[in-house]
Amino acid sequence: MEEVEQELETEKEVTEELETEKELELEKEGLSKRSGEEWEDERRHRITGTDVGKVMGQDPYTSRRELVREKVTGKGRAVDAFGNYLMRLGTHCEKLAWTSYERLFPMNADTSSYLTQSLLVDETVTSRAGELTCSKRPHMEMMAGTPDRIVHYTCVQEVEGRSEQRLVIPSWMRKLVTPWISEGRIFVDTTYVVELKCRFWPTIGEALPYTMEEGNQLPVRYWLQLMHYMYVLDLPFGVLYSWTYSGRVSSFVFHYLPDYYEAAVVLRLVDFHHLVDQARKKPDLLEDPAFMKLLGFQRGEKTLLAKEANAAMRRSLVAFNPEHTQFFPITYRETFP
Repeated sequence: MEEVEQELETEKEVTEELETEKELELEKEGLSKRSGEEWEDERRHRITGTDVGKVMGQDPYTSRRELVREKVTGKGRAVDAFGNYLMRLGTHCEKLAWTSYERLFPMNADTSSYLTQSLLVDETVTSRAGELTCSKRPHMEMMAGTPDRIVHYTCVQEVEGRSEQRLVIPSWMRKLVTPWISEGRIFVDTTYVVELKCRFWPTIGEALPYTMEEGNQLPVRYWLQLMHYMYVLDLPFGVLYSWTYSGRVSSFVFHYLPDYYEAAVVLRLVDFHHLVDQARKKPDLLEDPAFMKLLGFQRGEKTLLAKEANAAMRRSLVAFNPEHTQFFPITYRETFP
């Protein structure tokens, strides 16, 4: 009897030890069950970057009505097996895309400069830690975002005794940042957001990175997502990096456009948030045709919003590095999840 009890006790200790190790591992990755539930709950109570395209009617997969139901009930549209596979594939390839970005960016940079890039926020914190960054603007706490990366960019260049000296930094960055001189050196110090988009259409091997050309244009919902992160984090510009498994990539640099985003988008987001709050207090409203009608669009409104957003996207484009192949050998041909 004592031997049986000892075996059971030993088995219990081993099980607890394994569970503790697993919890520590998940906690390190920011993927614990509790943090995941809290993260989802926080997202449901705020307007995040992926919500913006849906609220503006520019997401072909989720309508505003579906988004309200999801935020009130916590239940979104059911995803089929292929959809789940693509989501896992995107998560799996994000690290590969970031490795590619680190080697290819910044564009047009002179390698002889004292130039460094360092992560300001760790991947786990920004992507999956259950920690949303909320806007610090007055009365805008409901605006939040979890960008893929936040990059702190610094460049230090010695002054060579000339009053006018060309800064050895990416050409697109000269349009966006103001350097300063101190103790015989020129300094550039800025922070920007990076959003990674892994593309697998039409097939994994034949996928092309996004461009600004019709037929393969960067979806405006992704640009709205990037704008939202810049709004929430109060950053001057952001980079959207389009990655494919075949090694073909493209990159876009956009500057923040307050005259469009804060005038045409933020007001709609605030109105939508108020409607969600009403439905959260009175869930019966989800079955009320009059209420659901408020979430629809008038005839031609979505088309007009799309035109305005596309025009604003092109206006905010600072630099575009068109489709090209990575200049380093691809050595990360990993098995798909």
